[in-house]
Amino acid sequence: MTKNKFNVGETAWCLCVRDIEQVTIQSVHKAADGVWTYVVKNSHFLGGRDDDELFRTKEEAERAQH
Repeated sequence: MTKNKFNVGETAWCLCVRDIEQVTIQSVHKAADGVWTYVVKNSHFLGGRDDDELFRTKEEAERAQH
């Protein structure tokens, strides 16, 4: 069983619609297939993101984007 990468209240770097943005984790969910998903929020975005779209550092997110 994998552990979730982030907990509620933590900040993360997110591969959002057009850019890499810093977000706050609002809630954490585990799907039946074992995939972690998160509801994330910042000043102009609120939505769901998968585990592989969230990163600890901006550099990690930039590497994943390319």
